[in-house]
Amino acid sequence: GHLLFTRQDALFAVPFDVGSLEVKGQPVAILDGLLQAQNWINARFDAAPNGTLFYPPGGGAGRNRRLVIVDRDGKVSDWSGDRQAFEFWIAVSPDGSRCTTAITNANAITEIWVSDRGRVGLHRLPSKPGADCLGATWSPDGSQVAYYQASQSADDGLYIASADGTAPPRRIATSPTRTGFLPPTSWSPDGSTLLTIFVDGNTTHIYAIAIPTNPGVLAEAKPLFSDGVQRGASAFSPSGHALAYVSLETGRFEVFVCKWDGKGPVGRPLLISAGGGSVPHWSGDGKRLYYQTTQEKVMAVDVTEEPQLRASAPVEVWDFAALRIATSALGGVIDILPDGRLLAVQRGEGEGNPTRVEVVLNFAEELKARMRAAGN
Repeated sequence: GHLLFTRQDALFAVPFDVGSLEVKGQPVAILDGLLQAQNWINARFDAAPNGTLFYPPGGGAGRNRRLVIVDRDGKVSDWSGDRQAFEFWIAVSPDGSRCTTAITNANAITEIWVSDRGRVGLHRLPSKPGADCLGATWSPDGSQVAYYQASQSADDGLYIASADGTAPPRRIATSPTRTGFLPPTSWSPDGSTLLTIFVDGNTTHIYAIAIPTNPGVLAEAKPLFSDGVQRGASAFSPSGHALAYVSLETGRFEVFVCKWDGKGPVGRPLLISAGGGSVPHWSGDGKRLYYQTTQEKVMAVDVTEEPQLRASAPVEVWDFAALRIATSALGGVIDILPDGRLLAVQRGEGEGNPTRVEVVLNFAEELKARMRAAGN
């Protein structure tokens, strides 16, 4: 006779008539402190037919994360001193003084915030109320940020906003399909092109968008490759003459680099990763490429663009587990500063994989008493 559900780290119950499929009262908060593994996913639990409740405790530990700088020796220092529910889409400005980060608000809406290095306090990029902001990519001069706005409305699309929030965002493109998204991943050094991941269902492809110069004009998002192979995150090299990207062409996702002629990829791509890889990041001088592995390691490869593409063997640089770096199915929890150090989201104290499960016996009887006390 009751339906159980969670909001963030709290368990609720509401009277429910199974026969008529109708809610018969108001939701009542039953208990809190359930483990919320991701800030954008409500806590999980289970209830047995005999009335026993099971849940991992921990609350919203992810709300106390921090942005950290990590050098090659593993030394960790604060980026700003802020403690927030940082999650993904970390992107460093070209001069290394600011970064964007995604924070999910109390209504489960993902927003893009800007953090200044060495300064406590953030400011939110303007967007439509109630719309998720997906991806974040800086313009070459650091004055603008591109992101995809998703609200299931006619206003959805790829937007460019001033980084300081002084000008309203302008839409430059829409998704090729009604159900697809176009989160941006890289802005070309000459400022002319944005690369995006076109996500529709379980498929991902790289699309390129020529940024329109006239306000109000929408550009067409075009696929960068025509062979149908799934590809993911991509990044222009600092010179603008090479492109790193993730591809499924070998049967598993690997990192490749190809040359870029200003209009598209040219020549045979060079395999960079070994044993799988994702989310490529260039060093500030373009001589090194970093990527993540499925084992949550950060690898580094020395890359030479001219006269032909060459790459060294990958070497491990950082370990997510050792540094308590947060993970996300959406990626984007790290970036590389211009000086080659790592910027990452570090887990809050007490945050981690569950180590125990709370078992509440006779929960059904307790539930009924709580609901009667609430007038249900």
